[in-house]
Amino acid sequence: MNRFNGKRNRKPNFVPTAAAGLVIVFLGGAIVLMSSMIGRDSAKEEKKALMAALDRDVAECYATYGLYPPCEAFLEEKFGLVYDKNKYRVFYEFIGDNIHPEYTVVERK
Repeated sequence: MNRFNGKRNRKPNFVPTAAAGLVIVFLGGAIVLMSSMIGRDSAKEEKKALMAALDRDVAECYATYGLYPPCEAFLEEKFGLVYDKNKYRVFYEFIGDNIHPEYTVVERK
């Protein structure tokens, strides 16, 4: 039996290694793509949450004091409105005591 003594004339097979490498690269790309999509969705949700907080605080101010808040600082001081000022900018336009103010939230770049 020369089964264990002789040299084998076998060529190395790189196909499984290359296929495994391609699968790893594909999975890595998919993970990166999904994480960036999740980041964009969370930023949208954060902006929606800030708008909802503004709506709630403006309505609560009108219910409590009988007038709309004159500025954004009033909401921060009296109703505890807190947000990341480095990430978002709030444009607040006071129109009158009994007229709902206009406000817009813009994400800073």
